[in-house]
Amino acid sequence: MTSDTLILIHTIFRHGERTTDLEFMYPNDPHREEEFLPYGPGYLTNEGKNQMYDLGKKLRNRYNQYLGDLYLPKYVDARASRFPRAQISLQLVLASLFQPTGRTIWNEDLNWQPIAYKEDKILAAAFSEEFLKVYYEYFENEGKQMLNDHEDMLRYLRKHAGNDFKTTRDIWALHATLTTEVVSGLKLPDWTSTVFPQYTLKLALQEYYVQTTTKQLRKLVVGQLMQKILIDTKAKINGTSNCKIHLYSCHDNNIANALIFFGLLAPNYFPKYAACIVVEIHKINKKYVIKLLYSPSNTDNFEYLTFSNGVDTLDLDEFDSMVKD
Repeated sequence: MTSDTLILIHTIFRHGERTTDLEFMYPNDPHREEEFLPYGPGYLTNEGKNQMYDLGKKLRNRYNQYLGDLYLPKYVDARASRFPRAQISLQLVLASLFQPTGRTIWNEDLNWQPIAYKEDKILAAAFSEEFLKVYYEYFENEGKQMLNDHEDMLRYLRKHAGNDFKTTRDIWALHATLTTEVVSGLKLPDWTSTVFPQYTLKLALQEYYVQTTTKQLRKLVVGQLMQKILIDTKAKINGTSNCKIHLYSCHDNNIANALIFFGLLAPNYFPKYAACIVVEIHKINKKYVIKLLYSPSNTDNFEYLTFSNGVDTLDLDEFDSMVKD
């Protein structure tokens, strides 16, 4: 991909395939003592590692001319959430995106170079105390009816799983746990066949919309990331930044929340491992605009997304207004 108008790239991607995270296991889970060898709980599988390495190659293939051959720290801003699976995923993307060349080759037997990254709390904002306080208050008030509509099935889940299931987050955690246990080849309890995956997925998907359902929640869970994208874009435009690419290694809800922010989350869509959003900043006819690309998984190509008004660009000024809203 070559474009004389491209001035900056922001990438937001989900980590690779992982094993079950002990933090999200349900009380009656028969696999609570499982060690998830040879990876450990909550860590990337070999498939997950390959997914992220492939994503880095895909980004390199698309933006090779724009990025150039030489890695320099001033060109790259790499960030991950506090979760090891996101941090390892970022390292794998960087490994294939910026392989050493020429004088940067330091070991002939290792086609890799170390690249620094930062842990960024805004990429795990959905787990912050500030967000959770507002989130749980929502379920004590407006959000109650959403769960009341599913009371019969929730009663079934409480009986068998042992959780209270007072929020859609609880359903999301159950769905994620069962999904990863299947990937690990573990046998699920018989009771799960009644609810998994169709029912748990249906309510798990609602979690994304709950996280962005009020202005305050939206600001906390996705607004901070969008604010950073805006600030970094303005820094590149005014010449105070030389960065070429910002990378954010995070989670399914980050992908979904970003798509919701732009009004582009498809119904019944649960972001897959290695799903990636690219926010391209272009200067076209003396105006700065955003183009969005999306790749649903490491095996899919990037495709430009069309905004709700039917065009494939968003004026930076309009994005600025959306962030401030």
